[in-house]
Amino acid sequence: MGLTTHAAWLQQTPDGHSLVVVVLDGPGASGFVGALATFDHETDKWFRSMVEELHPIDLSGPPPPAPQRYI
Repeated sequence: MGLTTHAAWLQQTPDGHSLVVVVLDGPGASGFVGALATFDHETDKWFRSMVEELHPIDLSGPPPPAPQRYI
């Protein structure tokens, strides 16, 4: 997918909830989540199922809009 960075951190919020901070960077970053829904390799299917299990996201639907990056 052309990613140069794929990293995730688990952050505790002040109210005791957890937030996952994910950084995707590189030429393929903007299309990664959408493409993840269509990958059919067994490893990709496993990764997709883990993402869907751990995060409240349905990858079979349209992806959310990409956030704007401010530097």
